[in-house]
Amino acid sequence: VKKLVLREKGPSDGDAYVAIKEKRGRWVRNPIIRWSWVHATLADYLLLLHSRVFFPARGADVLICDRYLQDAVADLAAMMPEPVKAARTIVSGPLARLFPRPERLYFISISADEAKRRKDDGTSYELLKDRVALYHELAMATGATIVDGNRTIDEIGAQIATDCSLLESK
Repeated sequence: VKKLVLREKGPSDGDAYVAIKEKRGRWVRNPIIRWSWVHATLADYLLLLHSRVFFPARGADVLICDRYLQDAVADLAAMMPEPVKAARTIVSGPLARLFPRPERLYFISISADEAKRRKDDGTSYELLKDRVALYHELAMATGATIVDGNRTIDEIGAQIATDCSLLESK
């Protein structure tokens, strides 16, 4: 759909982000297209995860996924007319319930300014700004533990390790 219908050729997180967001935003104003886009994207992602992550890791004791479903939902919701409301609706919807629920979920929170300072890969500041509110909403909606990402890596790791130890002792 991105290539054939929307004629998007490159990554959607760089300089073209604002134009792509506007173009997709026009498409998803239509509720039928919006519903179709969300469900097709989540179904595709679910199949991808099962074939490339869950099935190959089926014997593992621990599986750690970076961003997982919340990242896909934030990408979808960012293009919607009311992104925060859309994020809540998508993450609690019937297709999202088909995704395995993580035993533990952490959201490392940083500002868009700090993310831009740390991320030197061409990701646009506008994308980072859009995502902050969505990730916070998704963290709240999914019961994620929110960790202050402005702390050092060692402090963040210690907080998560302590939290894991406390959860295991219960």
